[in-house]
Amino acid sequence: MRSRLPGVVYLFGSTIFMLTTSEFMVAGMLPSLAAALEATVGQVGYLISLYAVGMAVGGPLVMALLMHFKAPNKPALLALLAIYVAGAALAAAAPNYATMAVARLVTGASSSACFGVSLAIAAELVSPQARGRAASIVLSGIMLAPVLGLPATTAIAQELGWRASF
Repeated sequence: MRSRLPGVVYLFGSTIFMLTTSEFMVAGMLPSLAAALEATVGQVGYLISLYAVGMAVGGPLVMALLMHFKAPNKPALLALLAIYVAGAALAAAAPNYATMAVARLVTGASSSACFGVSLAIAAELVSPQARGRAASIVLSGIMLAPVLGLPATTAIAQELGWRASF
């Protein structure tokens, strides 16, 4: 009989869903962001890449710092999520392209580190036999974000404006 996973594992899955949705949501609002930020649609498309650069470069650096200082996982995750929220608020309030670019780098770096810490905590909370299942739940957010999150943020942007999506 399979044991039930702790509810927090599903919470981590929804967190990863939201973080991944944020990565791609710019794709659904290219024209409105271009107009608001006085940039071309192509330049706004680079905001998706900047988030990915934040994840690929900044995330490992942040994780290395956390490991260097032996930061406990739970406080580290809470700090990373606070940084992420601050970056998302900066994006929502961005008056220009440069501010939005910085916000995307910050949210990308903190998002990437959140993935690793969320997986580590999930693994600590379950038996060794359930770790694969727990990891699959946590990472399911990555798969669901383009299918459910991107259309949702596009609809929000169309109805309430792009700032509301952030």
